[in-house]
Amino acid sequence: MVISSQFKLIIAIAIIFIVLGHSHQPANIFYPSYYFQVPLLFFVFGYFLDIRNTFKQKMESVFNFSKHKLTAYYSFNLLLFLGFLILRYLLVINEGEISFFDFFIEPFAGGHQFWLISAIWFIPILCVSYFLVQMLIWGNKSWIGLSLFLILLVVFFISYNLKIGQSQGLYLFIIKTLLSSLYLLFGYNFKLHEQVIRKKILNPTSILLLVVIIEMLRVNFGDLSIYFVNGEIANPNTIVPIISSFLIILLSYIVCHYISFLVNHSAFLENVITYSLFISMLHLFSFILLNFSLLVLGKIYLGDLLNLTYRHEFHISWILYILLGMLLPICFGKLVTRTSQKFLKFTSLF
Repeated sequence: MVISSQFKLIIAIAIIFIVLGHSHQPANIFYPSYYFQVPLLFFVFGYFLDIRNTFKQKMESVFNFSKHKLTAYYSFNLLLFLGFLILRYLLVINEGEISFFDFFIEPFAGGHQFWLISAIWFIPILCVSYFLVQMLIWGNKSWIGLSLFLILLVVFFISYNLKIGQSQGLYLFIIKTLLSSLYLLFGYNFKLHEQVIRKKILNPTSILLLVVIIEMLRVNFGDLSIYFVNGEIANPNTIVPIISSFLIILLSYIVCHYISFLVNHSAFLENVITYSLFISMLHLFSFILLNFSLLVLGKIYLGDLLNLTYRHEFHISWILYILLGMLLPICFGKLVTRTSQKFLKFTSLF
């Protein structure tokens, strides 16, 4: 699949803002990452969605789409599982349970792996949403009405969730699946009507209007964050953050359109796209490694190291966390890729 420079930038922005959201994002860098980071990622998957015609073709597409992602996901979870056992054995932690449900089912329902939330929690939900969208769309149609219907369902479920304070199990799974499917459909519909939309938004008036509307929503309604992993929307007016996320995605598209003229070929963008899964999986480990280095240097205490969300002087060192969170996984991904290629080449001799 050929990816344009513009969408390479969009993918890179989605990955970078996921890393930013887990470290620290200065206030003057675009909009807060939790306003749009995961919706933008699902939007990209939806844009490249390949809708098949027959049921057999759809199931083959779902299988091919899911097998590598779920294999990588559960391989990563297996490493977490082994680390969990070691920490339990060393009596560093005594939280969580070890069960079949917690390992295989809970990642779909709640996104948790034992007492942690895996950085790639979105993969199981993405695969389920991909299946749902394939089953909902038959023929090459825009399905805008279906998208709007999904919005109403999301609003209903999340509004009800805010009232009863329940966000667990099957209920949480439904909310996250609907939200994910919504942004997949948004990306798919955008692709079908891209030429028309481009004419409408790629002009100064539309850009200014988008910025003004987003700021008006933020000023009048407050927090517009969408905490995907918990199936929660920070604002009680649940439709507002959904609308604002759509607008920020459109604004991101416009920004990347103009930047793409300046960045036609970038090795960094290629690496971010190629090793995006490694970045998603390992950027938190890069943060822990940096904190461990600070512990050795006497800058932080052991209690700080055991706090997975701790960031040392984040207002100053955030750029260091970002760089390590991106570069170390890319280097590790290259090492794994080259090692596997050499191994396959060696085994082919026998």
